[in-house]
Amino acid sequence: MPSRIEPLSQVPADWVVDYFRRQQVPEALVRWKFLAPGPPSRGRERGIAWIRDDRVQGFLGLVPCRLGRGDERFDMTWTCDWSLAERANAPGVGVRMLQRALAADEPVLSVTRGSDFTASIAPRVGHHTIEDAARTFVVPLRAASLLERL
Repeated sequence: MPSRIEPLSQVPADWVVDYFRRQQVPEALVRWKFLAPGPPSRGRERGIAWIRDDRVQGFLGLVPCRLGRGDERFDMTWTCDWSLAERANAPGVGVRMLQRALAADEPVLSVTRGSDFTASIAPRVGHHTIEDAARTFVVPLRAASLLERL
Protein backbone atom coordinates (compact mmCIF):
# COMPACT_ATOMS: atom_id res chain seq x y z
CA MET A 1 0.00 0.00 0.00
CA PRO A 2 1.41 3.43 -0.88
CA SER A 3 2.31 5.83 1.88
CA ARG A 4 0.92 9.34 2.19
CA ILE A 5 1.35 12.48 4.24
CA GLU A 6 -1.81 13.90 5.80
CA PRO A 7 -2.71 16.83 8.06
CA LEU A 8 -3.53 15.63 11.56
CA SER A 9 -7.19 16.65 11.16
CA GLN A 10 -7.54 13.93 8.49
CA VAL A 11 -6.00 11.12 10.58
CA PRO A 12 -8.04 8.93 12.97
CA ALA A 13 -7.20 9.87 16.56
CA ASP A 14 -6.61 6.24 17.56
CA TRP A 15 -3.89 5.97 14.87
CA VAL A 16 -2.12 8.99 16.40
CA VAL A 17 -2.43 7.60 19.93
CA ASP A 18 -1.10 4.22 18.73
CA TYR A 19 1.93 5.85 17.09
CA PHE A 20 2.89 7.75 20.22
CA ARG A 21 2.22 4.72 22.41
CA ARG A 22 4.87 2.91 20.34
CA GLN A 23 7.15 5.89 21.06
CA GLN A 24 6.34 5.46 24.79
CA VAL A 25 4.46 8.76 25.07
CA PRO A 26 1.47 8.69 27.48
CA GLU A 27 -1.94 8.79 25.81
CA ALA A 28 -3.16 11.64 28.03
CA LEU A 29 -0.29 13.83 26.86
CA VAL A 30 -0.94 13.04 23.19
CA ARG A 31 -4.64 13.82 23.53
CA TRP A 32 -3.94 17.10 25.35
CA LYS A 33 -1.16 18.26 23.05
CA PHE A 34 -2.47 17.25 19.62
CA LEU A 35 -6.07 16.02 19.74
CA ALA A 36 -7.98 18.23 22.20
CA PRO A 37 -10.44 20.51 20.40
CA GLY A 38 -10.65 24.16 21.11
CA PRO A 39 -8.68 27.34 21.57
CA PRO A 40 -5.05 26.17 21.44
CA SER A 41 -5.27 25.49 17.72
CA ARG A 42 -7.76 28.21 16.81
CA GLY A 43 -8.90 25.95 13.98
CA ARG A 44 -5.39 25.48 12.60
CA GLU A 45 -3.51 22.21 12.06
CA ARG A 46 -1.59 20.77 15.00
CA GLY A 47 0.39 18.13 13.16
CA ILE A 48 1.29 16.27 10.02
CA ALA A 49 1.42 12.48 9.88
CA TRP A 50 3.09 10.03 7.56
CA ILE A 51 0.73 7.09 6.99
CA ARG A 52 1.83 3.67 5.73
CA ASP A 53 -0.19 0.45 5.96
CA ASP A 54 -3.03 2.31 7.72
CA ARG A 55 -0.76 3.32 10.62
CA VAL A 56 0.99 6.52 11.54
CA GLN A 57 4.69 5.88 10.95
CA GLY A 58 5.95 9.46 11.30
CA PHE A 59 4.82 12.70 12.86
CA LEU A 60 5.62 16.41 12.78
CA GLY A 61 3.88 18.41 15.50
CA LEU A 62 2.71 21.94 14.74
CA VAL A 63 2.08 24.59 17.38
CA PRO A 64 -0.12 27.43 16.07
CA CYS A 65 1.07 30.65 17.66
CA ARG A 66 1.58 34.34 16.96
CA LEU A 67 4.71 36.31 16.24
CA GLY A 68 4.85 39.91 17.37
CA ARG A 69 6.91 42.90 16.38
CA GLY A 70 5.89 46.10 18.11
CA ASP A 71 2.12 46.37 17.60
CA GLU A 72 2.13 43.96 14.65
CA ARG A 73 1.05 40.32 15.08
CA PHE A 74 1.50 37.48 12.59
CA ASP A 75 0.07 33.98 12.71
CA MET A 76 2.85 31.43 12.49
CA THR A 77 3.54 27.79 13.14
CA TRP A 78 6.27 26.37 15.32
CA THR A 79 7.34 22.76 14.78
CA CYS A 80 7.76 20.22 17.58
CA ASP A 81 7.86 16.47 18.26
CA TRP A 82 9.26 15.41 14.91
CA SER A 83 9.83 11.68 14.70
CA LEU A 84 9.78 8.61 12.49
CA ALA A 85 9.04 5.09 13.70
CA GLU A 86 11.84 3.64 11.57
CA ARG A 87 14.05 6.35 10.12
CA ALA A 88 16.22 3.85 8.22
CA ASN A 89 13.15 2.64 6.29
CA ALA A 90 11.86 6.14 5.51
CA PRO A 91 14.39 8.02 3.38
CA GLY A 92 13.17 11.51 2.54
CA VAL A 93 10.00 11.32 4.63
CA GLY A 94 11.18 13.90 7.17
CA VAL A 95 11.83 16.36 4.36
CA ARG A 96 8.42 15.59 2.80
CA MET A 97 6.63 16.26 6.11
CA LEU A 98 8.47 19.54 6.54
CA GLN A 99 7.67 20.52 2.94
CA ARG A 100 3.99 19.82 3.62
CA ALA A 101 4.12 22.12 6.64
CA LEU A 102 5.86 24.81 4.58
CA ALA A 103 3.12 24.58 1.93
CA ALA A 104 0.48 25.71 4.44
CA ASP A 105 -0.89 29.24 4.48
CA GLU A 106 1.16 30.33 7.49
CA PRO A 107 3.66 33.06 6.65
CA VAL A 108 6.33 31.78 9.05
CA LEU A 109 7.40 28.28 10.02
CA SER A 110 9.86 28.08 12.88
CA VAL A 111 12.13 25.12 13.36
CA THR A 112 14.33 25.30 16.42
CA ARG A 113 17.62 23.49 16.02
CA GLY A 114 16.35 20.33 17.69
CA SER A 115 18.28 17.11 17.21
CA ASP A 116 21.28 16.66 14.93
CA PHE A 117 18.90 14.93 12.49
CA THR A 118 16.56 17.95 12.44
CA ALA A 119 19.49 20.33 12.01
CA SER A 120 20.64 18.32 8.98
CA ILE A 121 17.22 18.38 7.28
CA ALA A 122 16.08 21.98 7.82
CA PRO A 123 18.58 23.58 5.40
CA ARG A 124 17.53 21.12 2.65
CA VAL A 125 14.09 22.75 2.51
CA GLY A 126 15.35 26.32 2.55
CA HIS A 127 15.20 26.94 6.30
CA HIS A 128 17.44 29.81 7.30
CA THR A 129 18.72 30.08 10.87
CA ILE A 130 19.16 33.50 12.42
CA GLU A 131 21.46 32.78 15.35
CA ASP A 132 21.07 36.13 17.12
CA ALA A 133 17.31 36.54 16.64
CA ALA A 134 15.52 37.68 19.78
CA ARG A 135 12.97 35.28 21.20
CA THR A 136 10.54 36.30 23.90
CA PHE A 137 7.58 34.20 24.97
CA VAL A 138 5.02 36.68 26.20
CA VAL A 139 2.25 34.31 27.29
CA PRO A 140 2.33 30.55 27.90
CA LEU A 141 0.80 28.82 24.88
CA ARG A 142 -2.37 27.59 26.58
CA ALA A 143 -2.90 30.74 28.66
CA ALA A 144 -3.31 32.89 25.55
CA SER A 145 -6.66 31.27 24.77
CA LEU A 146 -7.90 32.01 28.30
CA LEU A 147 -6.92 35.66 28.07
CA GLU A 148 -8.72 36.04 24.74
CA ARG A 149 -12.00 35.11 26.46
CA LEU A 150 -11.71 37.95 29.01
